[in-house]
Amino acid sequence: ENEIIVSSTLVDHLDVEYNELLQLQQQIQQQTYQAEQRKKQDEYNPVVGYNLSVRLNHTIYSHSLSNHLKEIISLSDQQLSSPENIAALLERKASLLNEVAVKEEKRKDVLVLVNEIYKYDLKALEHNSRGRSMNYAETRHFERLNERISRLEQMNSPKVPQAKTHENTRNNNDSDNTFTS
Repeated sequence: ENEIIVSSTLVDHLDVEYNELLQLQQQIQQQTYQAEQRKKQDEYNPVVGYNLSVRLNHTIYSHSLSNHLKEIISLSDQQLSSPENIAALLERKASLLNEVAVKEEKRKDVLVLVNEIYKYDLKALEHNSRGRSMNYAETRHFERLNERISRLEQMNSPKVPQAKTHENTRNNNDSDNTFTS
């Protein structure tokens, strides 16, 4: 009977260890999957930029922006086919996106999409200039895109209330606290 008790204790112990190993294996698989997803996000895929432009078009309902959105999609399409003069193409696209962001500044979903397109265009510039240094136009546009991304991220970040400072208006020579000066 002692052997049975020892065996059941051993089986219980092995069962616990097996479950812990399964949990560790699941954690490793999850971390591997997340690492692969991050790697995919870092890779440049020109179709993603085009898809973001189309999503932006479906998100905005304003008729006054329809021509801008059509041109943004057209520029994204050109970006897919000819990366030669990418700096000028992305400059025009960024200008249109900036106008859209200004007119739709109250809509966070639009600002997030515009910001994602800006980030993706940064990747496009980096991808286009790999193996060589960026020319002046590309460098200038790269800096402007970074500024726009920072500005949009500040607009989208939750507002932290500023601590109010109360000015002491009491006249120290006033013994009856009438607050006159």
